[in-house]
Amino acid sequence: MLKHKGLLAVLLCIVIMGGCGLPKDGNNDPKANSTASSTSILNASGVSAKLKERSKSTYPPDFSTEKGIREYLVGEWVYDREYLNYADLDPANVTAKMIIDKDLNVHLSFEDKLTNKSKGEYTGEIKFDRLYAKPNEAPDLIVIDLGEEDYPGGDFRFLHRTIYDGKCVMSLFFSGNGNCIFDLLADNNNYGYAPEEIIIEKVSGQTPKVETTKNLAFHAVLWEIGAEGKSLWLNQVWWTPPIEYDPDVPNPRMALYEAEVPESALYEIANDKIKEIMSNELVTGEVYFVLTDLQGNVIEFENAQHKEDTKYMDPPEKDEN
Repeated sequence: MLKHKGLLAVLLCIVIMGGCGLPKDGNNDPKANSTASSTSILNASGVSAKLKERSKSTYPPDFSTEKGIREYLVGEWVYDREYLNYADLDPANVTAKMIIDKDLNVHLSFEDKLTNKSKGEYTGEIKFDRLYAKPNEAPDLIVIDLGEEDYPGGDFRFLHRTIYDGKCVMSLFFSGNGNCIFDLLADNNNYGYAPEEIIIEKVSGQTPKVETTKNLAFHAVLWEIGAEGKSLWLNQVWWTPPIEYDPDVPNPRMALYEAEVPESALYEIANDKIKEIMSNELVTGEVYFVLTDLQGNVIEFENAQHKEDTKYMDPPEKDEN
């Protein structure tokens, strides 16, 4: 019995001595104090704030709140298209830059690519409004207010389109009457108004996670031709051929297609198909019919609307001579 009492006394002394090493702040939980100590070190070094910043999910954008829309808009957006649209293959000879700061001040500049001359610079602010959105919902209109500038800004519906190669793509659709600032993108010799869909993009650093689709036929939007013309940045979409043009439908290109995942993947073109595919006039922002092989390489690539328009046409007659 004495031996047991002696052993109990030794154990009790060990516990007491161990407790002497604990901080005297009223919290005797070693785990809790370890966490508090680690947190204070991180905060002191500034590492904690960086970790929190990195952990913030900035994609996909949160368009359900005005705050999310504001954060999405901040940055330098660029319009630099080769063609205005596929139907006419009209050249886009004007570039534009729209810089939006955190306070939603906006600066727009336009330049003629052929002459390298400025077509104008404008300053104002971004505001929000609602066209179809309810008062308790996030705004669905971006308003470019240029104040006393000679040229009007405009009201625009907007869509986040995709991310690819570290870039983010947004489309604007004019939803007002008369002129808007992006009329400066048009070729004044032929067209006096902005293109129906104004596609702009900014460097975001976001990396797509979607993978290429192998051995499948599908529709996709072309966003960029890869290096050396041997690959294509494609966003797989749901596309239904329009039955007929309805002039009463506002901004029909907003409903032209739907992307289940607004991210693009880089597809390699099969070596024996590069010349054939790249010999066509490829227009970014348009929907294409795509066929891939077992390795995921593109072996067929044709404008979706053109394919639909010509599928019932008689094949060309063969020259028997």
